[in-house]
Amino acid sequence: GGALMVVFIAGIISAWARGLSIDCGCFGSGGQVPVGETQYGLDILRDIGFLVLAGIVVVWPRSPFALDGALGLYPATEPEGRDG
Repeated sequence: GGALMVVFIAGIISAWARGLSIDCGCFGSGGQVPVGETQYGLDILRDIGFLVLAGIVVVWPRSPFALDGALGLYPATEPEGRDG
């Protein structure tokens, strides 16, 4: 997901640099929009936010709020240092 966000950010920057007036369609209808109605800066910030969230998952993949243990994806582990 993080790598995909990098591709999306690059695509938005490319469209912005070429002067295209389009909506990517990710959170809208997509296609051409009237000149001046694009929000490339906000789209890039949104995608950077998603990239940061993907980075957090990469660094800290499991947390107390993760459902992977409850779903049986990972076995529950005992805290270290307990005997017996």
